[in-house]
Amino acid sequence: MKSIALQNRRVWIAGGVLVAFLIIAASWLLLINPKFASARELRSQAEAAQLQASQLSAKVRKMAEQDEHFGALKAKLAAALEALPTNSGLPAFTREVAKAAEVSHVTVSSIAVGTVSPVVAALPTSVPTTTTPSAPDSASSTAAPVPAATTSAATNQFTIAVTLTSTGKLAAQTRFLNLVEHGARRVLVSSSDITAGSTSAAPGSKAGQAVGNTVDTSATMTTSLTLFTSTMSPGQFAVVQRLLAASS
Repeated sequence: MKSIALQNRRVWIAGGVLVAFLIIAASWLLLINPKFASARELRSQAEAAQLQASQLSAKVRKMAEQDEHFGALKAKLAAALEALPTNSGLPAFTREVAKAAEVSHVTVSSIAVGTVSPVVAALPTSVPTTTTPSAPDSASSTAAPVPAATTSAATNQFTIAVTLTSTGKLAAQTRFLNLVEHGARRVLVSSSDITAGSTSAAPGSKAGQAVGNTVDTSATMTTSLTLFTSTMSPGQFAVVQRLLAASS
């Protein structure tokens, strides 16, 4: 009897251990392992979100840097549009010249508009070359190079010749010319002729003293320059201006 009871006890113990193992295995498969899988998935999602956040942060920093320079770039574009308008822009240029004359204390007596010339671009064209078979037993010779031909193509750009006549002191004339040449409108000064005007005695000089002690009171300057227009069409120019206005 005692051996049977001991055997039954061992069976129950073994059965309990087996049931406990089955419970642990079931818990691992049904509860713990899915939690680990969920945790791994959450870690993967967190790493992906962190990477995306890092990329977005880099984009935000880049956009912030671009935004810092946007005002300067916009001002440069506006200045370029003012320097090269699609039309003659003569009224604006006349006002610019008058302002420069006022600042320099000179008097502009005339603004003469000369020839308006379209800008023609020279385009190279291909020149066909022919080869002549050499005669037998003849000395080899090298053909002379054929210069490339060019054709002309009309553009949207044109130039305007303008002549300015101003009167004032020499130093003032120099300042006036510098303001016009480096003003808002793009110009090319081709020549500037100065004619000396009347002079007066320098302060403290005596009658009959050398002419070197005189000061210039008036000089007439004739300046020949060329205005340039934009290569853009009026439609393209208007689109750029609308974009600038929309970004204000």
